[in-house]
Amino acid sequence: MSPLQITDEAIAGYVSARCHELCLGPQAVKGPCRSRELVRARAILATELRRAPSIGRALGGRDHSTILWALRGGRHGRKLEGL
Repeated sequence: MSPLQITDEAIAGYVSARCHELCLGPQAVKGPCRSRELVRARAILATELRRAPSIGRALGGRDHSTILWALRGGRHGRKLEGL
């Protein structure tokens, strides 16, 4: 039995759907802006997709260290409540 393969298209679809639920545009989440709500949205997505192989690419071409920074709570080390 082979492990479940997560495609880039599936990840992009998930990111788009979650951005819609969070009332944000996918391009805004993938962009360089560091507003509080966009950073929070990226952290939520990073947490939900932490096992996906191409999460950095799905969040605007970010590398693994950016994703780790978001998962660890950012500049102040604050983890997201409820995650």
